This record gives sequence, C-alpha cells and structure tokens, in this order.
Amino acid sequence: MADFLKSAANYFSANSNNGAAENPLIGALVNVNSVQLRIKRQIGEGGYAFVFIAQDIQSNQEYALKRLIAADSDAVKSIIQEVAFLKRLAGHPHVINFISACCNDRGGGSKEYLVVTELCSGGTMLDALRIRNTPLSPEEITSVFWQTCKAVQALHSQEQPIIHRDLKIENLLLTADGIMKLCDFGSATTQQYFPGPDWSASQRGLLEEEMAKYTTPVYRAPEMIDTWSNFPITTAADIWALGCVLYVLCYQVHPFEDGAKLRIINGNFMLPSNDGRYDIFHDIIRGMLKVDPRMRLTITDVLDRLAAIGETRGYQLKCGLMLSLPSQAAMPLPQSRPSAPIATQGSPQPPRRPPPPNPSANHQTLPTPAPTMHLTTASQPTLGLLSSLKGGAGSLFKNLKDTSTKVMQTVQQSMARLELDFSYVTSRLIVTSFPAEGIESAYRHHIDDVRNALDARHGVHYTVYNVSGRSYPSTKFNNLVCCGWPQRQAPSLRTLYALCKSMYNYLDRDSKNICVLHCMDGKASSAVVVAALFLYTQLFRTIEEGLQMFAVKRCPPGLNASQYRYLHYYHSLLAEPHPVRPHYKPVTLATLTLSPVPIFTKNRDGCRPYVEIFQGDQRLLSTLADYERMRVYHVSENKVILQLNTTVCGDITVAVYHARNTLGGVVQGRPAGLKICQFQIHTGFIHEEETTLRLSRDQLDEVSVTPEGGDLHGANFTASLSFFVLDQERSAQPEPWGTNDNVAKNAMVLFASREEINEVFDTFCDVSVGNPSDVEASCKPTQVGDVEEPVADRQPTLVGKSISPVRPSSPILGVECRSIEFGI
Repeated sequence: MADFLKSAANYFSANSNNGAAENPLIGALVNVNSVQLRIKRQIGEGGYAFVFIAQDIQSNQEYALKRLIAADSDAVKSIIQEVAFLKRLAGHPHVINFISACCNDRGGGSKEYLVVTELCSGGTMLDALRIRNTPLSPEEITSVFWQTCKAVQALHSQEQPIIHRDLKIENLLLTADGIMKLCDFGSATTQQYFPGPDWSASQRGLLEEEMAKYTTPVYRAPEMIDTWSNFPITTAADIWALGCVLYVLCYQVHPFEDGAKLRIINGNFMLPSNDGRYDIFHDIIRGMLKVDPRMRLTITDVLDRLAAIGETRGYQLKCGLMLSLPSQAAMPLPQSRPSAPIATQGSPQPPRRPPPPNPSANHQTLPTPAPTMHLTTASQPTLGLLSSLKGGAGSLFKNLKDTSTKVMQTVQQSMARLELDFSYVTSRLIVTSFPAEGIESAYRHHIDDVRNALDARHGVHYTVYNVSGRSYPSTKFNNLVCCGWPQRQAPSLRTLYALCKSMYNYLDRDSKNICVLHCMDGKASSAVVVAALFLYTQLFRTIEEGLQMFAVKRCPPGLNASQYRYLHYYHSLLAEPHPVRPHYKPVTLATLTLSPVPIFTKNRDGCRPYVEIFQGDQRLLSTLADYERMRVYHVSENKVILQLNTTVCGDITVAVYHARNTLGGVVQGRPAGLKICQFQIHTGFIHEEETTLRLSRDQLDEVSVTPEGGDLHGANFTASLSFFVLDQERSAQPEPWGTNDNVAKNAMVLFASREEINEVFDTFCDVSVGNPSDVEASCKPTQVGDVEEPVADRQPTLVGKSISPVRPSSPILGVECRSIEFGI
C-alpha cells in the first residue's frame, strides 16, 4: 500500500512504514513501570520526540509510545508538566487517555522520557477532512465541536485553569468509533499574564517570544501577538483558537490562513453573507473571535449555544463521526514552534468555502464560485493594501506530501513579509523599515498599517524620523521629520548631530513621546543614528556598546567603514572634558593612489579608472573622459595615480570607478562604471601638519569579491590620498554642537522606567549598577566645566557575541575604521 500522506502537523498513518527500518528501536522491548512493550513501528517524529506504536506483550493491546529526550532543565520541566496535565485529565471522554510514563537517565545531564497513551486509530481530524469528498454537515460539525469544547471545558474548570495554548485542528484525534479526543499538552500552562502600562518593552518582548515559542501563528490570539494592547492572556486565548477551529470545520479554510499580524490584531475575517448552511454558527464564531478577550464567549457560553442548536434541530452531540477511514494511528507530537499552519492549495473538488480575493497567489483559481463575503471586525481602522494581501491563500488542503520543512519555511517567509517590522530598541525608540504604498507594499509593510499601529499604541505621542533618502506625503503621519542620505553611506556630521539633538529634545518634552526611526531596511543607517543617540544621551561611553544593543534588539547593523568612521567623529564631538571640534580650513586634494592595480578589465589584467568627488549631492570633480582616451593601468604597473587638484572643506565622498564599454555606449548620458572603492571623510579632522591619508582595504567601502567569488583588489589593497591643508579658515555657519548645546543629558529619556535602564546596563555594560538612584545618577553627566574622572574602556561581554576593541592607527582618523558585522 502506498504511503499515507503526512499531515501538516507531522502525523503519520499507522500503515506507513516509511523510515521504520531506519530506526534501531523497531522490534525492541522497553519497560514502562513494569509493563513490557514491543515497539512495532514509528508513526511520527518531531524536533525532540519520536512516536511509535507499541504492543503490550502480555495483552497484545496496542498503545502510542512517545519517546522524548530532555537535554536541559527547561526541557525536563516542560515534559514533567505535560505528564502532570495528562494525569490530571485522565479518564475524560474527550481527552487522550494517559496510561503510564517513566524516566531514564542517559548521563551527561540528559534524560529520556517514555510516555504511553491510548492509540487513537481513527487518525486526526485533519486527515478525516482531507479524504472526505463532501463537506461536514451542520450536525457533524455541531457534534465534533461540542466534544472538542467539552475537552477544553475540562482544562478551564480545573482549580488552576489550564490554558492549552495550541488548540488547532491538527490536535484533534478520532477513536475507532469517531469520538473526538484532544491531544498535545506540550504547550499547556497554568500561567496567566496581565500586561499593563508599567510594563517595559523588554518585558513585552520576552512575553511575545514565549507566545511565539508555544503557539501556532495562525491560531494565535491578538493579545499574544500585540502585548501593547495590554489585554490579559488567559483562558480566553483558547476561545479564540476554538473560533478558528470552528471556522475551519465549516469552510475548510482558516480565517487567518495568511497569518498576517494586522488582520489578527484587528479581528479582520470574512464570513459568507449568503451562507444558508452554516449560518447557525456565525454568531458563535463572531463571539469567539472578539479582539478584546474580555468580550469573548466563555467555554460554558459556547457549550450552551451548541446544546441549544442540538436541541432545536435534534442533533446527537455525543455520537461519533462516521467516516470510512483506513486504519490509522495518531499521537500528540511535540514539535518546534511555530508549527506549520494548514497547507493551502487548490484541490480538485473543494468543499464549499468562502475564499477571499488573492491577487498575489500563484495557485489555481477554484472553479466553484464563492459566496458573497462581508467583513467582520471588532474595530474598523483604515487598513492598507497589506491587510488584503493573502500569502498563499487557497483551499485547506494542498499536496500534503510536501507539508514538512518546505511548507513551514514558505509559510514563515510569507508571514515575515506580511508582519509589521517593528523593533523596540527601547520602550521609547522604535526602529522599522521603509513603509510602502502601492505594489511595493506586497513585500514591505503598508504605510497606512504602520500609522494605524502607531496611532493605536501611542496616540499622537510619536514622531517619525525618515532617514531613508526617499520621501512620502507628510500627511501620512501626524509628526514627520525627513533628513535622509543615500543608503550605505554615512550622514554628514551636521545632519547626524542635529538629528540626535532633535530626537532627544522631543523625548525630553513629554514622557509619553516615542521616536520612530526608519531607513530603507532598518539596518545600517538606523544603527548609526541609534548608536549616536546613545552617545548623545550618555547612555553608553563606547560605540561598540550601542551597536551591540542594536544588534540584539533589532538585527546585525552591518556598518561599512565610513559609517563606523563617522560614529568616531561624532564621539569625539562629545568627548569630555575636551571635545574635539572640526576645523574649517580648506584642504587641497592633490592625488589619489591605488595599490596594487585592481583587475576590473574583461581579461582581468588591470583597470581603466576615474574618480568622482562629492560634497553632499554636489559633484565637485569627475575625471571621466571619452572612453577611448582614458588610460588603462596594467597589473605590472603596481599602482594607479589619479590627479585630483581639487579644494574641499567639510564632508566629502570620494568614489573610484572602472570605466567599461557597454552596448549602447552610455547609461543616462554617461559611460557605465563599476565601482572600485569609495570612502567618506570630514576634512575638519585632518591635522594641519598631515599630508597623506592611507586607507587599507578594511577602511574602504564597496570593496568586495565578485559574485563568482573572485577578488579584484588583492589582500593588501590600499588607497592613499595626498593633500595639503590651507592656512586660512573659512567662515562656517553655526553648528548644532555649538555652545547652546552644552546642557547635561539624561539617558532616562530613552526609557519608561528605571527597571528597564537597569536591565540595559546589566546586559550591555561592563559596569556594576546598584540601586535605581545610582542608575539615574550614572545617566546624568557632569555639568559643563566639571572634570569627569577617566573611565576605563568597557567592552560588552555577551555570550555568542564579540567585538574587538578599536585601537588608534591614524592621527588623521583617530581610530582604525573597518567594516563591521555583529553575529547574533
């Protein structure tokens, strides 16, 4: 017999021998509390468990045997708790029956647990739906769902209510008589959470991480996704999941099958307005899928309504689901969260269901016309294109043979595209990526969704700082500051300082104010601003500590050499008691020398270089000429010397290109060029007596290997800039770091509580922090004119992360500048 198709929850049929021969335990005898069992075949496998059919050699009774390996104390605690819940619920007619369990010490701190439960030979409800050619009748749905709710009632009515946290159709099993059994208590808990206004961003982040670990994305309740709503996380979360299960039983598609956070948070789901078959369940679904958990039906309310339906229509609620199924076996299987949601792909004969429009889907369009929909929502904010895009919408069942790793990866990637990309670096500082409109919102979060989320969380107390270099209408946000620069470049020193000053003043104005910062991808440019703001507020005294915090709270920043260099310029402006201010003496650039000769020609024997110098958006110099008249430097010459003879002052960008001949000759009126290298400097930090600036390969930008893996520069590649500083200083406009900014800064403006800043110091600083008053005092720098005691360099010491200290190497730059990536 062909292998029975594996479900999205990794359940296997009892008739499938796939992989059994490979498991050395097949045929072995195991003892579980004096009961001797022979392992017959494997029926399931997860991240930390194997499930087998095992036969009692005395009675020949077959059971499901789960073998779990606990490698640490947390895993041990989780398994013991699961067994305790199974024991407490043993004997309930609609909960999988616990038989026995034992523990074996494997040495090295690792333990093996064997858990024996009844064997549900009817398979999973998901498999039952898959092999049916017709939808479930209202009577069958009423019976199945009533039995499921009775199981949940048993959990919620305990002295300490048990929250299952992973209720889904994959965890509903069928006995041989078609009786419903609830399984998989690996995520269950008695812990309830009550977030409040006093909760820090770190507390919320930890809670959301736990919810992500123990729940399935598409069944996750709104309060589990957005803890900023301050809704309690209680047994009502199970009610939300049950509402999703009832929707699936009726229409064989999930109400939030794309897993989009905004749709779940806003309770946006569709019910067919002309559905005459399942309309008796509409009010129950609406009552269970309320955004506010305090407004949802209780499990007793749901059972009362189901009983009323059964009584008025003469339905038998306790009877089993009559299905002609092959002999199957199923067992609750712990798996690495998040579990794959229901696979979605068109099936040849789909049951009646209401598919919402999906312009981005690649699957077949169902031939059956869908009933008319109306939108049901607890609140009706204006949502953008993101809320209507469906990541892989389709019927409930796709080719279930492929619903293991590939489907899980695809679903998670689709969800990642549809979720809002918000990172609370602190409770008052948000970093995000560029909010888009139109077709671009298919892969970026929509600007309207971003505004709705910010308005809901922070009201009018936020300002968006757009440093992406791209613009959108100022009316999109109540408060908007635009001061962008090209991606992968450093901002001018004036811009960076003024931006930090503006953000600090805004946060200091009102304790409710929030700064929202975004560049294109929410990485390098945002990281530069965040690290500079940390220095400005004197939260940290080293650049590395600020970047480390950004890497942990947001993502690896991936700074290039110039961005890192400008952070050191910025740091020198804040040095106490003697800040370093840039001079405004013009600098005449004489030559730029590259050594050795980079190999950019087709034959890989040299290059045809030209150089361009920019001050902001203004191009001051370009040595580009007619292609045929440009000199080719060969590798045998060892170096390239480019004449500049240009006088500059302030922030400049120097870019070197290789001119290449292309079909058509020109691109936008100019010959095409491949960038050889680039760097940014501020001439005000060049010492007057210096005449040469030598930058090694790791102090240059845009120096990398080719896509094919070839190195076009050489390991010892350098760029040397020759110059001389003029004597007369130019008059400069007032700078933002002038005397009017000599005011003591307080890092507390970045945080909502002393507890939060305590946590930051403990995690990212090598400094012992005492009581909260000491923390606040440490955040307040000495007043202008006071002499601050020297503090030893502090390097963050986080497990799995290391940052080498930066040592001075050039009196011109003051530090060694290099490209830096932080691995998390």
